Amino acid sequence: MDLPALQHTVDDLEKSLTSLEFWLLIATLLVVVGLVVEYWHEIPEAVTQLKRAWTWKPFLVIVGSALITMGVAGELAVQFLASRKETKLRKANDAVFSILNSNAAEAAERAAKAEKETASLNKLAEDERLARIKIEEDVAWRRLTDGQKTEMASRLKSFSNETALFQYNVNDLEADSFASDVASALQRGNWKKVLEPLAVMSMREGPVPLGTNAPLERGVIIVSTSDQASHNASDAIRNILEKFGFDVTRRPKDDPRSNSMVFIVVEHRPEGPQGEAKLRHKADRTK
Repeated sequence: MDLPALQHTVDDLEKSLTSLEFWLLIATLLVVVGLVVEYWHEIPEAVTQLKRAWTWKPFLVIVGSALITMGVAGELAVQFLASRKETKLRKANDAVFSILNSNAAEAAERAAKAEKETASLNKLAEDERLARIKIEEDVAWRRLTDGQKTEMASRLKSFSNETALFQYNVNDLEADSFASDVASALQRGNWKKVLEPLAVMSMREGPVPLGTNAPLERGVIIVSTSDQASHNASDAIRNILEKFGFDVTRRPKDDPRSNSMVFIVVEHRPEGPQGEAKLRHKADRTK
C-alpha cells in the first residue's frame, strides 16, 4: 500500500475513533444519571433509618451508592480528559507526520537534483573522454597489428616473386614505422625481395610566394611497373590496406623500369583517424 492510501486509512480510523469516544462519554454519562435516579429515594430513607437507630444496612446503602456514583462520575471525567489529551496527541502526530512528509519531499528533491547533477557531470566526463579519444585517434601513428600482418601475408603470398621497394620522408618517423610494418608483412608472406625502407629527402622550391608549391602528399602511394604481375600485386596491397582502414592510392602512371617491381611510398600521415578508428567512424556514420 502506498503512502497516500495509508494516510487516507489513518484519517478514516481517527474519525471513527473520535465518534466512538463521544458515544462512550454519552453512555458513561447515562450510567451516572441512572445511578443518581436509582439512589435518589434510597439514600434519604437510609439517612432517616440511621437517625432512628444505628444499623449497618442503611449505612452501607449510603456508602455504596456514594462510592459507585463517584466512581462512575470519576470514570466519566477521566474519559473526558483522556479524550482531550488523545485529540491533542493525534494533532501532534499529524504535525510530525506533515513535517516528515515535507522533509522526505525535500530529501527526494535534493536527491533528484543530485542525480541530475551527477548525470550532467557523467555526461561531461564522457564527452571529454570521447573528445580525448578523438584527438588521440586523429594523431595516433599508423600501425599494423600482428594479426593484420598475418592476414596481409596470407593474402599476398601468391605475389611472392615480386620485388617491393619502400621509401618515406627522412624527417617522418611515423612514416618510417608504418613502412617497416608493411615491409614486415610482405616478408612474412615469403616475398623473395623486400628492400629496407629508404629514407629520402623531400625538396621543395623556395623561397617562393605562398601557394607556389603543391601541398605535401599524404597516405600511402603505390606505383607499379608496366607488367601485369606488378599491377595485380599493387592492387592487392592497396585493397588489403584499405580494408584495414588506411588511405591508399595507386598511381595511374607506371614506372618505366623493365623489372617487375612494386614501389610503396609512405607519405605523411593523413588528417583524421586511420586504421580501425577510421573504420569505426565510418560504421557509426552509416548507422
